Amino acid sequence: MGQATFIASGAVPLVFSVNPVYPGKTTIYSGSVSGRTEGGDEYVYEKGVPYVLIELRFEGLSTIDFDGGFNYTARGQMAGTQSLVNWYINVFGANRQPFTYMDPFGGDHYVSIYGDRLDFALSDFGLYNGQIVLKKKMG
Repeated sequence: MGQATFIASGAVPLVFSVNPVYPGKTTIYSGSVSGRTEGGDEYVYEKGVPYVLIELRFEGLSTIDFDGGFNYTARGQMAGTQSLVNWYINVFGANRQPFTYMDPFGGDHYVSIYGDRLDFALSDFGLYNGQIVLKKKMG
């Protein structure tokens, strides 16, 4: 089994020292919405392409993986290093740049981060627990 890794053109890869907790959660969305009229007829609107949400839950993520080498004041990463905070701010960034997620089983997924924040908690042992939700479009 390999290590979970984020890869993007022009960026130092982010190779996590711990893998997401297994089993992970995957949710598939059809890309359509539906409802019922007052008369009971169902209607369906196609609103976009189908997509998958992949939830990566981390327990015991090291400080180095989380924000090691990241300068919060300058919003920059120390040269030659990578962290999740830097990935979120500068690689994925405001432009929501898609990237490749290599899962621990060797699968590669072209994804973007779903949502507008990282939500991790610092544990008693100086390790971080939290989850990242990735969005993968189908087709």
